[in-house]
Amino acid sequence: MENKHIPVMIEEVKSYLPIDKELNIIDATFGGGGYSKTFLENFKIGKLIAIDRDPLSNFFAKKLSEKYNNFKLINGCFSEIDNLIEKENIDNKTQFDLIVF
Repeated sequence: MENKHIPVMIEEVKSYLPIDKELNIIDATFGGGGYSKTFLENFKIGKLIAIDRDPLSNFFAKKLSEKYNNFKLINGCFSEIDNLIEKENIDNKTQFDLIVF
């Protein structure tokens, strides 16, 4: 299966991100992974946590998680973002620079 979705406003979002700083990002509407893939390919990423409730998102996330060890998908609803991130960020040390939703 191929993802043909082009993320809305990706160029505008990219224009606000520094390329010389390591970023921690939450992609709260992962879908086909367009934003996450763009961030991982074009920026220094410390940690990227993606959230999506659609089980189909696992298919697209698998390709990214095989290539990037700093990427993780959590199946859940972004309205529960606080609880989802708290469970994933066990040490509570990671500060996030960007949340896309």
